[in-house]
Amino acid sequence: MTARAGYTYRGGGVRFLTSPPAARACAAVSISPTRNPEGYEEALGHYADGLEADPTNHVLFANRAACFIEIANDEYVPFKKVEAFAKALREARACTSLNDVWAKGFLRQVRSSSRSPGVLLLS
Repeated sequence: MTARAGYTYRGGGVRFLTSPPAARACAAVSISPTRNPEGYEEALGHYADGLEADPTNHVLFANRAACFIEIANDEYVPFKKVEAFAKALREARACTSLNDVWAKGFLRQVRSSSRSPGVLLLS
């Protein structure tokens, strides 16, 4: 299997992002949120850096959606919770607009829109 620019392939054809911003984001998220809840905020910044370098990378949009979903799950203020789910939905929609056959993008759309009924009004 040939490697695409920005990816390395390991056993079983699993792809890993190797661009520095994406690698930093993955490292930030891999820290347990129970020990470091700011890891998701830090990862969002790194994913934003990665999107500046490659704005057509659907995986980065999906990962940002996942971060916003986790932030929303930890939020107790109702409006902030809905706002975080709305951001997750926007990122998931951006992901699926770039790659309309990638199931994880659609799963993130469903997860973010089904968790809070008011999210569709803000997105």
